[in-house]
Amino acid sequence: MATVTDDDLVRAYLAGDLRAFETLFDRYERRILGFVASLGGRPAQVEDAAQTTWLKVVQELPRYRPSGRFKSWLFRIAQRTWLDSVRSAWERKRVALPESADDDFEGVPIEWWITGRASPQERAATVEHRDALYNALDALPDLMRQTVLMRIDAEMTFREIAETMGCPLGTALWRMKEAQKRLRAKLGLDHEQ
Repeated sequence: MATVTDDDLVRAYLAGDLRAFETLFDRYERRILGFVASLGGRPAQVEDAAQTTWLKVVQELPRYRPSGRFKSWLFRIAQRTWLDSVRSAWERKRVALPESADDDFEGVPIEWWITGRASPQERAATVEHRDALYNALDALPDLMRQTVLMRIDAEMTFREIAETMGCPLGTALWRMKEAQKRLRAKLGLDHEQ
């Protein structure tokens, strides 16, 4: 049985099949919410930005040209929506720039990526150090942190990350490698292999 691609679903939705959009939404709802949460903000801000992302997707889909890059296109909308909400809040001076919301959103499985530990017992041991990990992640420059979270939480390829962030592929790869190096150093994992 052939897998229905995102572009197939976009075409079906544009042809009037509302269930096709529901399938796209089901595929990406948690990833978009997780991605927006990883960028920062209180839970209500995150929820608003995720919902606004989906509204913009519905508005923009008629202009989307299927090319196998729906995922990058979708995450670029989510990133811009979050940035717009931060700018808007900043301009209104009602709220400051959001703090990290990592504590408010669970499920970013980056312990394995940083430590290289694969067994369930070893992964369970790393969960005890989750706070230190998230603090180290929060200390990364924004673009590095976003690259890590797009790769790990959103399961994007480096090419998709580069397209989403509007940077060369080599830059996305460098940011990931540099982020891994900094996280391992901050967590005292340089001596482990």
